[in-house]
Amino acid sequence: MTESLAKRFELKATKEESGCLKWTGALNTNGYGRFKLCGVGIDAHVASWRIANKGIAVPIGFVVMHSCDNPSCVNHEHLR
Repeated sequence: MTESLAKRFELKATKEESGCLKWTGALNTNGYGRFKLCGVGIDAHVASWRIANKGIAVPIGFVVMHSCDNPSCVNHEHLR
């Protein structure tokens, strides 16, 4: 993950009182944010997890889940 990519990501999120970072960019039909990473669209919360983990891809067979149960949240502290 580059610093410019992380900055582009941060521009599309706003902090809420709940502590969630609400994704303000594109959403899919289920309310999950979408983000282009190297030309490929991925879920924004997955991109957030990758940015917080120095670009490491989510291991095969694992999923990134929200502890806040808010599909539009991209706060890496709410992801597990």
